[in-house]
Amino acid sequence: MKKNSPLYDDEIDLIALFKIIWDGKIKILLITIISFFLGFVYNSQIPVNYKNSLTIKPSKPIEFLKLDNTLELLKSNQSNQSNQSSQSNQLYLAKFIEELADYEEFLEIIQNTNKIQEIF
Repeated sequence: MKKNSPLYDDEIDLIALFKIIWDGKIKILLITIISFFLGFVYNSQIPVNYKNSLTIKPSKPIEFLKLDNTLELLKSNQSNQSNQSSQSNQLYLAKFIEELADYEEFLEIIQNTNKIQEIF
């Protein structure tokens, strides 16, 4: 009987493939280096055309009423915690609210920054 031979060869010779790549390593390296430098030159020639801005406005006292819920939560957890830790939590919250409300200090720092002054 005759053996049926396939009409096509579906095997890949990896050794031959690697030899082809290894033989063309100089071309691959040159193309990679040239592409890198072309991309670098193109990127350095693109003008910077973006603008960042930040508007700081004084907040209304009603904005800080949202933090009252946090204070109430800390007070309700007082039964689960010792009196000292509850007082420290309230102290931390009070300091946080005080720092959050002190936007004048933030504006002063922004105004005294040289980089910000150059932009304005």
